[in-house]
Amino acid sequence: MALNLLNEFYPDDDFKCTSLAVTKNFVGSPHLDLKDTTYQFALSVGTLDSDSGGEVCIESEDGSQISVVATLNKIVKVDGRYVHWVRSYDEEKERYSLIYFCVDPTSRTEKGAWVYHDM
Repeated sequence: MALNLLNEFYPDDDFKCTSLAVTKNFVGSPHLDLKDTTYQFALSVGTLDSDSGGEVCIESEDGSQISVVATLNKIVKVDGRYVHWVRSYDEEKERYSLIYFCVDPTSRTEKGAWVYHDM
């Protein structure tokens, strides 16, 4: 069912999803997804609103730029091989997230954009 959701939004993408992370109320410290072999897709839902926080923050390769990406009620394409984290949010709200990612070495892509704004 979760893959059907991804395919509904990105039916023509060559992305091969091998793994799905499902979290509740996760706030992450800056990290890299070292086992990822390509970009990923992220979605969050819950009782948050657009002013509650909970966005994904992603740094450029050299750390000179940070993109703040809203994932609430939409699927976004980002690259977890860049330093990223989940921004804090209102603790009285619930935040669930789905992260679609790939660890298959045959699906490896070169790192490109850290955030795909054209999606």
